[in-house]
Amino acid sequence: MRNAGAVWIGLAVAALTSCSETGGTKNASQGETKGEPVRRVFLEQVGDVAVAQLYADGFESLPLDQKLLAYHLTQAAIAGDAITYDQHSRFALDIRDIIEGILSYPDGLDRGTYDRVRRYAILFWAHHGNHNTRTMAKFLPEFSYEEVLSAMQQAMVNGSTFGVATPEAARKKLDRVRPALFDPKFEPLVTNKTPGEGGDILTASANNFYEGVTTADLQGFTEKNPLNSRLVKGDSGLTEEVYRAGGDGAAPGLYADELSAVIGHLEAAIPFAGPKQAEALRQLVRYFRTGDPAAWRDYNIAWVGDNPAVDAINGFVEVYHDPRGQKGSYESAVFAVDRATTELMRKLAGEAQYFEDRMPWKDEYKNKKPAPPIANAVTILCESGDAGPISWAGINLPNEQEIRQNHGSKSILLWNVMGAADTVNASRLRDEFIASDAERNADALYGSTASNLKVALHEVIGHGSGKVSEKLEGDPSKALREYYSTMEEARADLCALWMLPDPKLHELGLVGDPKVVEVAYAAYVRSAITQLRQVPAGSVLEEDHMRGTNMIVNWLREKSNCIAASNVNGRTFYRVTSVEKMRQGVGQILSELMRCKAEGDYAALKALVDGYGTKLDPKLRDEVVSRAQQAKIPATIAYVMPDLKLVTDKSGKPTDVTVSYPQSMEKQKLAWSRRAARP
Repeated sequence: MRNAGAVWIGLAVAALTSCSETGGTKNASQGETKGEPVRRVFLEQVGDVAVAQLYADGFESLPLDQKLLAYHLTQAAIAGDAITYDQHSRFALDIRDIIEGILSYPDGLDRGTYDRVRRYAILFWAHHGNHNTRTMAKFLPEFSYEEVLSAMQQAMVNGSTFGVATPEAARKKLDRVRPALFDPKFEPLVTNKTPGEGGDILTASANNFYEGVTTADLQGFTEKNPLNSRLVKGDSGLTEEVYRAGGDGAAPGLYADELSAVIGHLEAAIPFAGPKQAEALRQLVRYFRTGDPAAWRDYNIAWVGDNPAVDAINGFVEVYHDPRGQKGSYESAVFAVDRATTELMRKLAGEAQYFEDRMPWKDEYKNKKPAPPIANAVTILCESGDAGPISWAGINLPNEQEIRQNHGSKSILLWNVMGAADTVNASRLRDEFIASDAERNADALYGSTASNLKVALHEVIGHGSGKVSEKLEGDPSKALREYYSTMEEARADLCALWMLPDPKLHELGLVGDPKVVEVAYAAYVRSAITQLRQVPAGSVLEEDHMRGTNMIVNWLREKSNCIAASNVNGRTFYRVTSVEKMRQGVGQILSELMRCKAEGDYAALKALVDGYGTKLDPKLRDEVVSRAQQAKIPATIAYVMPDLKLVTDKSGKPTDVTVSYPQSMEKQKLAWSRRAARP
C-alpha cells in the first residue's frame, strides 16, 4: 500500500540536502553557486503536472555485482511498462502508438501541432493513459482530430508506421480511438466507485479489467486468480483471462510477450543476487510463467525474508484502479538501500510491539507477536507501470493480510523522491496555504522532519499493525470490497497521527521538539485542502488516499472540535486548535476503522466513507484550484528516472553500469518504448 531542522538526529537535513545538492551542485530553483554546475530537479510544468528529474546519488559506489543486479531489474521493469497502459484502458496502447509515432518523426510537422501533441504526451505518459491517476477523470487533448491526422500523415512520410502497414490502417487506428481521445462523455472515469443511483461500478469504469461484466454477474462466481486476471463475459458465462507468459505446464495468457521479456531480464539478474534474493526471483519467474497465486504467495514470503542492498518490487500489486479492489495493476520499482539514512526506519521497526501494544483499539485486535517489518530508506533507480512516473513517498508490501500478520512486511521511504518533491513544491505550498507567519516559520523549520516521520510511521507501523478477528473468513479486503483500500490508507495515516505524540519517539531521538508534532498535525489537516488542487472538476473523490484524508479531517471537524476554518481575503485556511483534542479524535476514528477491518463490517465502513470521505465542497475546490494555478503549484509530480547503461569490454563481458540523467520525459519514454523487448 502506498503513500527541516536539527531534530531527528541530523538525518532530515543531511538526507534532504543530498537529494537536491549532493556533489557540490545546486538546484536550479535555488540559484547557482559560483563555479559550480546547476543541477536541475524541476524540468518543466505541463498543465497541472510538474516534471522533475530523480537522481541516484551513490549508485557509482556500488559493487559491480549490485550494479549489474540493478541494471537487469531495471530492464525487467521497463519491459513490463506497457501492461499498465492496457490495464487502464483498452484504447491506451493505440493512443500511445499514435502520439509516440508522431513525436519520433517530427520533421516537417506544424510546430503548433507538435507542441500540442507533446503536451498531451507528457500527461499521457505521466498517468499511463488518458485518465488522471488521482481524480480518475479523463483529460482531453488540445489538438483536434484533423490536426493529429495530418501529423500522422506527415510522420508516415518521414518513416513512422504507427504499428500498421498502410496509411489507411493508420487512419482506422485513429478512428478507433477517436471517442476515447476527444469525447468527454465517453468513458469519463477510469475507476468509478460511486456511479450514482442505478449505476454499476464495473460498467461505469473505463479500466480494462472487465469486459461485459456487471457486479451482479459475479454473484456465486469464485475467482481462481483474483489479483492477476481479467474477467470476460461470454455466451458460456464468465472467464478468467490470466496474466502469464506460459511455461511450467501453463498455456500463455494475457501479456505473454511482455511477461516473457520481464522473465528474461529477471533470469539475467539472478546470477548477481544473493541466495535468498535469487530464490525470491525464481519464485517470481514461476509466478509470471504460470500465473499461479501460490507462486505469488511463495514469492512474497521469500521477498520479505530478505533485505538486500539492491531490491525490487515487481508484479500485479496495487488494486486502486479496480472499483472492486481486487485486480492488481502491473508495477515495478527498483531501488538501492540508503544505509546512511535508514536509521529512522530501523528504529521504528524495532519497536513494532511497543507501538502495537499502545494502539487505541481493543486488545482482541492487537497482534501480540507482530513479525518485525524490514524498514529502509531507499534511492529509487526506476519506477514503471503503476509505480511511476507519478510516485508515492512510501510503500509497504505485501498487501496480503495473512503474510503481513505471520511473515512480516517491508516498508520503504523513497528518499530521493521525497527530496525532489520537497524541492519542487514545499515552499510554494507553505506560502499559499498557511495563514500565519508563525506557522509558516515552524513549517519551514520542521516540515520536512514531520513529513518524513509521518510517512515512516504510516508505512512501518500503520500498515503492518493489528490483526483480524478469528471469526472473519478470508482476507478483510474480500468483505470490505470497494471500501477496503480507503480504509487501509486512512487507518495507516491515523496510526501515524496517533503515535506522533508518543514519548517513545522522543526516547528514540526522533522527535526532539514538540513543535514537530504540532507541525505534523497542522500539515495533515491542511492537506485536506491542498489535495483539492488535484480535482479540477466534479463533486466526488474517487482516489482512495484522498478519500481517506477527506474522511479523517471532515470527521475530526465535526466530532472533535479541534479544527478551525477561517477565510482571509477570500482564501480558506484550516488550523488545529488543540493537539490534545485532535489526538483523542484520531484514537476514536482509528479504533472504529480497526474494528471494521477486523470484523469485516462493510455497512459501518461504507457509512463512514460515504458520509465523510467521498464528497467534496465544489466551491472550496474551485477556490483551491484557482489559488494553486495562480501560485503555479502543480497538482502532482512526474519523475524522469535515472538511466542505467551497461558497459562491456571487447569480448562482451560486463565491466560497469553507468548512470546518467535524461532531463526529459519525452526522451526517456520514447527510449523505453524502443527498449522494452526481450533480452
